[in-house]
Amino acid sequence: MRVQHEVSLKELRRERKRKRLFARIALAAGIAVALFSGAAVGLRSQYAELNHIIVEGVRVLSDEDIRAFAEETLRGKYAGILPKANIFLFPRRSLRDGIMKTYPRVSDVAVRAVDMRTISIKVTEREPAFLWCGEEAPIGARPPETPCYFADANGFIFDRAPHFSSDVYFEFYGAPFHPKGEKNIVGSYILEPSEFRTIVSFYTKLKELRLRPERFFSRDGAYQIAFSRTDSKSAPRGRLVFEKSESLLGDTIRNLASAFMLKRTERGGEDILNGIEYVDVRFDNKVLFKFRD
Repeated sequence: MRVQHEVSLKELRRERKRKRLFARIALAAGIAVALFSGAAVGLRSQYAELNHIIVEGVRVLSDEDIRAFAEETLRGKYAGILPKANIFLFPRRSLRDGIMKTYPRVSDVAVRAVDMRTISIKVTEREPAFLWCGEEAPIGARPPETPCYFADANGFIFDRAPHFSSDVYFEFYGAPFHPKGEKNIVGSYILEPSEFRTIVSFYTKLKELRLRPERFFSRDGAYQIAFSRTDSKSAPRGRLVFEKSESLLGDTIRNLASAFMLKRTERGGEDILNGIEYVDVRFDNKVLFKFRD
């Protein structure tokens, strides 16, 4: 009898412990539900609801378009419960990434909270630095109907360009580089980035030599840069024929500077670029000139 009595007491203690545990769990769950419900009510409060979007930094783009895109992104709720248009919950990263993907002209976006009901979207637009005008370069002046696109200083093609004469922006021709395999012109690059940087550095050196570089293209397996003409906009351009090499920005430029100085002296200081058919620098320490008859 005594053994049975001790067993009963132990079972009674266990039962009491289980009840206390269940009570604590129920209390904790009740507190969690109350806190969650309170938080949900607070987050859905009109005092935290976004109702004003400031758009800054636009120059070419429309601030109304950016604002409309943001409003669409903030529409709806998470899991059908919590609103996206809330100062604590709004999808900052999705908003930033969405604007940059939708508007290739935008190079950066900064999104910040101004107050409990206002956010600011500051965009940075790309600056046009070059033109990409198709895969085939013209012999003379670029036809006015040729579609060209703006590219920034990194060679990123971001928008259709209005018509410019050939001496406003340096022009690139050739198949664009698609790093993600996409085939759209906007969103691609003029050339593979390291190759582009080399060509742009070479172009800058040519300008310093007063050689009037006008357009870059590849033909017959060689890189070529055409010179602009001062006597006739429609006449064929003289061309500099070269290849990518380690000496391009060193020995090649020095050889060109010496060769052009000599030729200008020989021809009495005339504008020899108008009479050049081509200049070939693909051979070590040699600059070959071919003039039109």
